[in-house]
Amino acid sequence: MGNYIHAGGKIGVLVELNCESDFVARTEAFQQLSHDIAMHIAALDPRYVRREEVTPEMLEKERDIYKAQALATGKAGSGRRENRQRKMEKFYEENCLYETALHQG
Repeated sequence: MGNYIHAGGKIGVLVELNCESDFVARTEAFQQLSHDIAMHIAALDPRYVRREEVTPEMLEKERDIYKAQALATGKAGSGRRENRQRKMEKFYEENCLYETALHQG
């Protein structure tokens, strides 16, 4: 079990990290890893764990924002769609923990 409480106590993260033996779980390296993961999550502040958890309302809101931005730029239809798709992928990367982890390495 790892945790991180940010200075001032307004942000806290508790992480359960499993391994195959108690011997490994008690090592300083494993404890440090769980603390580092908790600190990383606190810094990223993801709203969701996986992209499948993003609510349809949130997706619609983001799509509307990107559509309005695309219309304001006056780009052609296919360019707008591709740009919106890139922005949606960026949204997932910034707001979903698993997506963030995939793009870190």
